[in-house]
Amino acid sequence: MSNERALLASVLWHDRDGLGAERCRLHETDSGYLVEGTAVFANEGLPAVARYQVVVDKAWRTRRVWAELDDGRAIREVELEADGFGRWRLVGADADIGDGCIDVDLNFSPSTNTLPIRRLELEVGATATIHALWLRLPDLSLEAVEQRYERTSVSTWQYSAGAFRAEIVTGPQGLISDYEGIWRAIAWADWLSQIRGEQSRDEASYLRGLTTPSRVARTGARARRAVVGRSLAPPAGPSRLPKAIAAGLGIARPRRKLRERIATNA
Repeated sequence: MSNERALLASVLWHDRDGLGAERCRLHETDSGYLVEGTAVFANEGLPAVARYQVVVDKAWRTRRVWAELDDGRAIREVELEADGFGRWRLVGADADIGDGCIDVDLNFSPSTNTLPIRRLELEVGATATIHALWLRLPDLSLEAVEQRYERTSVSTWQYSAGAFRAEIVTGPQGLISDYEGIWRAIAWADWLSQIRGEQSRDEASYLRGLTTPSRVARTGARARRAVVGRSLAPPAGPSRLPKAIAAGLGIARPRRKLRERIATNA
């Protein structure tokens, strides 16, 4: 995978039980997409953090997965490789697993529901049954499971696996904004739309004589910088999120210096 990546969107989810939170980021890469996240929650009464990266190709087929759980007692991790056609390999072990699964499903994060949603591209009213490799915390166990997705509107899906059913609502870039009864997005940044919107506004102002060519050029430069991962500004954490959790998720809280830095670069 190339080191160059474009940050498309980021989201902060809150567990509806009030037991944890997660920051997830979606990047575009030369070979496809990268979904990465950091979740904080209680594991058997202990404060724990889980980190993960999921690499998918341009067709949104999972190709590589890395996940790590740190609860203070030990750090456990798992790494998987897939060929995109249903064959999986556990890195470091001479064994094939999860035959027939195209997607991975992390039981502690709603991020991986985005993968089949983007891959399937169902029309409203259509239904698809898939097989996913289910990765569960805290033991990092793996199991092939059958899942069903039904698109009920442009942004809503009915998801089921066995007896479990939930409505899923998607937001920008297909990331989950609401997962019935479990997760809810409380902060969002759609960087791709912001970059496109700022370019469009500046170009329109230039045509009306309200700005200068140098301003338009600077906007283009900021967009190019975002392609290598340096976006205009990181999302600010919601004020009601505890500082300890915000710090653990890597959310920059000071905003005055950020505004000064943007003003200097403008």
